[in-house]
Amino acid sequence: LTVFASVISSVDAAAYRVALLTPAQLEAVINYHVLTARYLAADVLALDGQTIPGTDIAVTVVDGSVFVQGAGNTTPIEIIATDITAANGVIHKLAGILLPAGLMNGDATITGTVFDDANFNGTHDGAEAGIADVTVTAFIDTNGNGIQDGAEIPRSVTTAADGSYVIDGLTMSIIYTVTQELPFGVRDTAA
Repeated sequence: LTVFASVISSVDAAAYRVALLTPAQLEAVINYHVLTARYLAADVLALDGQTIPGTDIAVTVVDGSVFVQGAGNTTPIEIIATDITAANGVIHKLAGILLPAGLMNGDATITGTVFDDANFNGTHDGAEAGIADVTVTAFIDTNGNGIQDGAEIPRSVTTAADGSYVIDGLTMSIIYTVTQELPFGVRDTAA
């Protein structure tokens, strides 16, 4: 067997949605993480650009990091630990939850406003103008450094004239880090 085990933070982040699943849907999600064949890391790595045989789970390799993507996921999920030996197979730890087609895919959205925080209180007060044309990026910060780098696949948008942005099509089972590229002379404030 091969088991793709999701990290606890991914499961916790998905808890409110999992509670809405029927028992059959929950079973489908759990079973989607278990393959009847044994695939070591080298086997999965060799499948770059393909699906794992007998499944619809796609494999992508970016800068040496391996990602898998279920048919219901809108973004790839990094394999963060590999070849954990089990009595009847092997376990690979994932940074997210694999989703079969038709379940919870792409329904997460991050919204916000980039604005001139004139009073530096970290809160968008009514009279503070939004800032247009700022690139806002959501990504899975696998190394925890707060910077989108290496194999961390970004999803970016540009703010509208009023400073608002919507990053949609995200997978609800993933914790994203959001950054912004502020114009010269503008600085971040915190609440």
